[in-house]
Amino acid sequence: MNNHVTSVNFTQSASDSMATDCKLAVGWARHGCKLSSWGANSYGQLGQGHTEDKLLPGEITPTDIGIRSITGGGGHTLAIDDEGDLYVCGSNNKGQLGLGHTHDITTLTKVKVPGDNAVTKATGGWDFTFIITDRGELFSMGSNAFGQLGMPGANQVSLPTKVQVPKDEKVADVAAGLRHVVMVTDSGNVYCWGAGRKGQCGVLADNKPPAKLTSPTPVTIPETAGCVCSVVAGSHHSVAVTNDDQMYVWGCNKYGQCLQDPSHCSSVPTPTPAPPRDWTPTHLSSGWTHLLARTAGGKLYSWGRGDYGQLGRPCDGSCDHVPTLIPGLPSFQSISCGSEHNLAVSDEGSVFSWGWNEHGICGTGNEVNVFKTQQVAALSKLKVKCLGCGNGHSLVYGSEIT
Repeated sequence: MNNHVTSVNFTQSASDSMATDCKLAVGWARHGCKLSSWGANSYGQLGQGHTEDKLLPGEITPTDIGIRSITGGGGHTLAIDDEGDLYVCGSNNKGQLGLGHTHDITTLTKVKVPGDNAVTKATGGWDFTFIITDRGELFSMGSNAFGQLGMPGANQVSLPTKVQVPKDEKVADVAAGLRHVVMVTDSGNVYCWGAGRKGQCGVLADNKPPAKLTSPTPVTIPETAGCVCSVVAGSHHSVAVTNDDQMYVWGCNKYGQCLQDPSHCSSVPTPTPAPPRDWTPTHLSSGWTHLLARTAGGKLYSWGRGDYGQLGRPCDGSCDHVPTLIPGLPSFQSISCGSEHNLAVSDEGSVFSWGWNEHGICGTGNEVNVFKTQQVAALSKLKVKCLGCGNGHSLVYGSEIT
């Protein structure tokens, strides 16, 4: 998460998997729409032109772009407009913004993608970024200290650089974890690379998880599984989702994020299917050590670590490996996990938040952790169309209610 935190809609194409679509004809200023951000801002990731944390949502200065999707990484923000252009801001010490330099940026700035191809998805790890274009090509930029760029030999890259995908297949989906990456191609082949010591890459080397992998490496999904169509990543775990809505989870299970009792397994180096369940997820999002699933009926289930309130419900101890309904909530259309906090949009367009609240990332105006899902009062006059989370910041895009 995912970002290194990530989220995905099972029923949508890869181009729409980061968030609910917000395809507006022109800029948000002329259509009464605005982009708001709050939380940690040490690197300018809020895009408000300064580096001060914001405990309450503040508006990003309008420009002539309409937002299709928005998300964040460790300390940076990635926004795709309705033309498929990528805009970025925030931490850039490793070149993760893809601007050709390593200076932090405090306002949204357009990235030049090779070939001027449209960007369909962007995902941010701790200090690196991946994008997919409308041609199914994969590009990366930022730190490569753990091989996470998929480019053997490179230290870091400050411009979007094409990743050599095995067999030159087109990429359907990609997810950035803390320092690893999971990808699926159009044909359903799954690959991982980057940091792998916790089993998050789903492969073994000399009968143990490798410290790191520097290029896309195949992950074996059971032959009995359906075709993998989307992927999700947390700090040290990975998820593959098939076209029949089955989840295969592998990696660190310290907090039960791999759907197993933490006392029985600390690492799952090969994909293990989720246990039988009486609910079908249509949208999955992962934080560092917890996950949320939205069902077709708009209900939310959570599992994994919960000691900051990130599960939105009580749990025994500090975690729960059993996906459990978060009770007493309205129907939701979209969800997004930060490292240890969450945002969700109800069917009516209202924003809810819960979890870790240092830097004010839940938008409550204070830094007290939020253990029960609650509406963000400061956004009560905004009908949100899409949202996204970074490690410690939050972003929403929508229209004012008149």
